[in-house]
Amino acid sequence: MTLKNISVCVLIFNLLALSILSQTTKSGCICPVINLTAPPAPIKSGAAAIFTAQINGDKGQTIYNWSVSSGAIIEGQGTPTIKVDTNNLEDTAITATVTIGGWCPTCENTTASASVVVEANVKPVLIDKFERANCEDVLARMDNFMTQLQNDPSATGYIIIYGKPRQIAFVERETRNWIKIRNFDPSRLVFIRGSGTGEKAEIELWLVPPGANPPEPSPQSEPEETAEPEEKVEITKPYIFGSKFADGIEGCNSDYDIELYAETLKANPKSRGNVVIYETSQNNFRKAEKDVLVELKGSGIARKKIKIFYAKVKPNQLREGIELWFLP
Repeated sequence: MTLKNISVCVLIFNLLALSILSQTTKSGCICPVINLTAPPAPIKSGAAAIFTAQINGDKGQTIYNWSVSSGAIIEGQGTPTIKVDTNNLEDTAITATVTIGGWCPTCENTTASASVVVEANVKPVLIDKFERANCEDVLARMDNFMTQLQNDPSATGYIIIYGKPRQIAFVERETRNWIKIRNFDPSRLVFIRGSGTGEKAEIELWLVPPGANPPEPSPQSEPEETAEPEEKVEITKPYIFGSKFADGIEGCNSDYDIELYAETLKANPKSRGNVVIYETSQNNFRKAEKDVLVELKGSGIARKKIKIFYAKVKPNQLREGIELWFLP
């Protein structure tokens, strides 16, 4: 290239530079750069989604106009930061868009968008729901429930029992006894007492994963009419009110309810109670006798109202147990 050609190129470059400089100086425009940030993804439904716009070179002249693809702006319209309501938006993407004003009309790139995903809520799973028919049925269902809990070590088991207070207390004691026999970790189970007016208790078994809200008892309807009182039956002979023996199914003491036994004795002031304890030795008998007396005393039964008898059985006969007799 000749010296003349080089000189021409330099002249053209200088003229372009002067032209650009003169346009910038004439308009005085410095256009913004928008940096729009979204919350770390994902977020939980119900938590406010916060979007923030940062404008390089902003000297307080910026006007903010926000819009969102889902949800509603609950705070911050017209400011650099907004909060978006995410309730009922599980498994949904929210895109927030900001358009700014207050800068030179010739400026471009005055709109920016950012998105965040609202994760699907983790929900408790109803594993089983049933009416307590008998102990064997309850334990078979509980076995299945515990298997599912063991297959998901991070989950918690919730047991909701509906019924009258006495029914609920009985089913809970029965279940806790079964848990001990099965050597299952009781800290992984939560008992919740519901209400109810039926003749039998109802049970719900729930599997609750981490992060899920625990289940709540459903409302139970009250009877519209007061039931007619049952015809009173005169009892004149002693009968076995309840019993439990070692040869029964593990944990199934379906007719042994010492609290109900105590209530029945108190409701019949002239009645008496005989407790027959079947054991292989006097030492074992004394231990069982002490436990029974503690339970009866806690239920408000006077010692003089109860007689306790020792019935010796041979070892390994699987006949150790207790009979609760009601004497009118």
